[in-house]
Amino acid sequence: AGRRRGVLLVPVPARPGALRRRGYDPVALLLRAAARAPVARAHRVAPLLAHRRRVADQVGLDSRGRRANLTGALAVRAGPSAAPGRAGARAHPGDLRGAVVVVVDDVLTTGATLAEASRALRAAGARVVGGAVLSERR
Repeated sequence: AGRRRGVLLVPVPARPGALRRRGYDPVALLLRAAARAPVARAHRVAPLLAHRRRVADQVGLDSRGRRANLTGALAVRAGPSAAPGRAGARAHPGDLRGAVVVVVDDVLTTGATLAEASRALRAAGARVVGGAVLSERR
């Protein structure tokens, strides 16, 4: 009893420079639109990730370079806990035990960003079951 059901849709946070350059966050727009769909009522958007440090621009980096660039760059931010049955609590590492998560990002190039986001969420106890992207670069 008291356990939340459904999937947490966790957006990869936009880098501040990218947000300024674009003037909008494509992942936030996608999730806002998706949240209105009837099928999404069982799910919840949970912006749980934050950048821990600056990263170099990924343009021109190969797969190995992208992974190295992003390793340790994301963390679960302190905030309202998304853990089942923990409404009103603060999120800390290990606090997402039992939470089922799908990571959402704008573009898939090598998978390095999804991998880093998944690592950070798993470190907090989440069960990452997939990723969703707006587009893929080949």
